[in-house]
Amino acid sequence: MKLFYTLILLMLTTLSAIDIQYVEKIPLDSIQHGNLLEIEQGKFITNFCRSKQIIQVDGNNVGVLDREISYAMNADLRAAHGDTLLFPRLHHGIDVYTYHSNQLQFIETILDNPQPETSYFWYELEVMDDVLFQCHHVFPGEGNYFSRWEAYSAHNLLEPELLSSINLPNDRIVNKAFFHNQHYYFVEYHDVVKMCVDLTAMNLQPATEDNEHFDYVWDANLYDDHLFLTAYQGDFLSLFVYSFQEDGTLSLNNEYPLDYTVNSSAVFNDAEIIYTGFSDIEEHSIIRFQWQNEELTNREDFQLNITATSLNLMKSDVEYLAFTRSEIYRLDQDFQQQTIISESTYYWAQEVLMDRYIVMLADSDRDIYDFVYHIFDIETHTFLPFESEGFVSIQKQRYSQDYLIFEHTSFVKIVRLGDNGIESIANLSMPANYNTFEMFDNVACISQIVDSELIYKFYRIEGDQLIFLNEFDPDYPTNTCMFLDPHHIVIIENYIYHPGYYYYRIENDFSLTEIMFVPGEMEIYATESMIAPSGTGLSPLNFTDPDTPSLWDALTLPGYQYLDNYMVSYNGQSHYMYSDSYFNTYITDNRFNVLHHWQDSYAFFLDGNNIVLNDGSSVVLAQVNGLDSDEETIPPKVNSLVMHPNHPNPFNPTTTISFDLPQRCHVRLEIYNIKGQRVDTLLDEVMDTGNHRIVWQPQNKASGVYLSRLRTGRDERVRKMILLK
Repeated sequence: MKLFYTLILLMLTTLSAIDIQYVEKIPLDSIQHGNLLEIEQGKFITNFCRSKQIIQVDGNNVGVLDREISYAMNADLRAAHGDTLLFPRLHHGIDVYTYHSNQLQFIETILDNPQPETSYFWYELEVMDDVLFQCHHVFPGEGNYFSRWEAYSAHNLLEPELLSSINLPNDRIVNKAFFHNQHYYFVEYHDVVKMCVDLTAMNLQPATEDNEHFDYVWDANLYDDHLFLTAYQGDFLSLFVYSFQEDGTLSLNNEYPLDYTVNSSAVFNDAEIIYTGFSDIEEHSIIRFQWQNEELTNREDFQLNITATSLNLMKSDVEYLAFTRSEIYRLDQDFQQQTIISESTYYWAQEVLMDRYIVMLADSDRDIYDFVYHIFDIETHTFLPFESEGFVSIQKQRYSQDYLIFEHTSFVKIVRLGDNGIESIANLSMPANYNTFEMFDNVACISQIVDSELIYKFYRIEGDQLIFLNEFDPDYPTNTCMFLDPHHIVIIENYIYHPGYYYYRIENDFSLTEIMFVPGEMEIYATESMIAPSGTGLSPLNFTDPDTPSLWDALTLPGYQYLDNYMVSYNGQSHYMYSDSYFNTYITDNRFNVLHHWQDSYAFFLDGNNIVLNDGSSVVLAQVNGLDSDEETIPPKVNSLVMHPNHPNPFNPTTTISFDLPQRCHVRLEIYNIKGQRVDTLLDEVMDTGNHRIVWQPQNKASGVYLSRLRTGRDERVRKMILLK
């Protein structure tokens, strides 16, 4: 009830201009280890998205000593002076905290002055020799971006004074920075460079004798007056060991080939050097060297039975602690025995129902292919007694206000929600060769594959039974369909060879009468207008009068990449919220004029004026004030290289990779496995400006994570894909 009255009070104090006012923070009681820093023996500070935690590992017991949920998304934390900690935000600004008596105390936010109409994406932060360095991507608009290094005097950390700055091309992203013998060094993704002592000049000079250039620098660590750098040269990953010369330049001592990808986690302790890595996503490994007489000797390789997307290793007395994102393992000295001492779950919001229930994807590093869904009740701050079993997917996330659909391989689970939680669960056995399932109230439309074509059949749902009504056999290749209301349906034509959608009226006998056809690739959402994403924006179809729809002009959206996070809200008129690939979230009116923009991509409309922000470990409720404001801005055009997320993802057997070219240029599109090995080349040719789509059908490839790499001259984009068989 306290939350209810708080929301009512906020609604009565609506502002004239649109802004976001935060209302409540709800922890989901999970222990997350996105980034770790050991502050005392067995005590660690970790931050993951919005959640900051102090955790204690005592033997096999793991507990949370303190937790704070912030409104801003976190990046990797850093130690500053003594007990002072720096939590950079994912975008602009750094939160300063102190640590005392197992508690975190917020002090101040520094460097939080972004320029108007400019986006920032944080990459690196270091405090060295009373100098604070930060590097971030800057997006000034019109699709342009560059890297910016800034050096600040940190004698008074709360009032940093800018000493100098330098703008670098977008292919010179700084990965690591360190200080050694009066010289500042900056490790970029492709080079190692040295900064002169005079910081006001910010003159970056090559630090290696022959100016080595790498395809990709994975990580760098300073130890025993040497620089240990892991980097790719072609398809091969190696460890490079450098020593420092009197003039500050780096001299290569030796190169050690590595057999598989290494993580950013490395342990340097007692004359031994340990790297964690993985040969594939289910086989984590350990490489241990002895460091003697400035040489790496006695290499040992160990295989771990730990399934996770990442693993951080830390020394604890004579044993080791291994942290995945959601689990903690205790390992013996020889890595032969491993005991899990903590297991947690993180939750990703998928949809909001009835202005109250959040459908959550419960995920864990131990079960990376087992997608289990839970339902969180915002009013009671508890999860409903429900979880889906087996491998399921909410393929389209389209449902009415009181039910949701889980599609399995041979049956469909329908969960109906009410004011008191779950009202009923129906398990419908699907016909043989069923492909898609759509429903509206008690009517279902199921597509079946017959002679390599999709036939659409209408059924009435009665309990757990399907009662056949009629069928429709289109004379064109199709993908799926969607109800718009009880009397209208859309059938989507094949989006690869001849994209478009047909709009039909459902007659009383459940036969279909065509109303119109609209060409173009699309995704549809059941609102008062249909949304059809194109290469640069959206083309809405207004069906206020469902029997005489009208197609609006195409609209261009700022930062448009892919409507992966899309919600509609009703507040007198329609408002839309969507996110691009750079963690920007936009709220628009029904003509997609931008009313508000902020840098946070995990946002969903709860109801007309309230939103939910979810990050895996917490839920934040916020109020959108002034949503009916007439202050509208015109979206700028996007004219940069854009690589959209592949669709579908996860996929089997094929997926479509699409991208936009701002100009005619040479394009190379390659596929890599998780080891960094190239497994396929899809494009290597000159292509014209505009949108392009390429279908990847992997032959004889194992299930797992793959990377699609798009290169055009000096521009490069990478996307993660998951093949499930």
